[in-house]
Amino acid sequence: MRSGSIESIVRKWFVFSVLAGRYSASPETQFDYDIRRIDEYGTETYMDAVIQSELSGRIGFLNSLILISQAIRFFNVFLAAQVMMQDKDFLSSHITVHDLITQKWDIHHIFPKDYLKSNGSAKNRYNQIANYVIMESEANISIGKKLPKQYLEAIRNQCNDGELKYGGITSNIPKNTKIF
Repeated sequence: MRSGSIESIVRKWFVFSVLAGRYSASPETQFDYDIRRIDEYGTETYMDAVIQSELSGRIGFLNSLILISQAIRFFNVFLAAQVMMQDKDFLSSHITVHDLITQKWDIHHIFPKDYLKSNGSAKNRYNQIANYVIMESEANISIGKKLPKQYLEAIRNQCNDGELKYGGITSNIPKNTKIF
């Protein structure tokens, strides 16, 4: 196998195994089982068959995105992708997601959960992955319970006047850019 195809297979298996929680219980037993099947059927044949049966065949797979207990798996895959793509922190121009994961960071609710709670949202709604970003703890504390309209407007102002209030973004944002 070429190194490029090995890398592709490993990435695919990593994402699948995290999403499916394949090694969350008795990982040694599951590893042993998978290795024996790979030896028997071949890497790509076995992997494609397992992924097809485990992910594609589940009616509730997409619905599991709303389960808090399983959402963290999806969020971890999202973080791994951000690390691979060398993405920056939510409000940073220079701190990468990798830097945050290896140091001090918070999961920030884009729409504050207290606000969503007070407006009748159930826990499985305000703890959605789509409402999460990873960011520096200090910026998360500064934002606190502010609504996106409030803190994003302040970020637009910091980009235009240079006075840092949240994070380190200082690029100019046109005044006609709509924020929520």
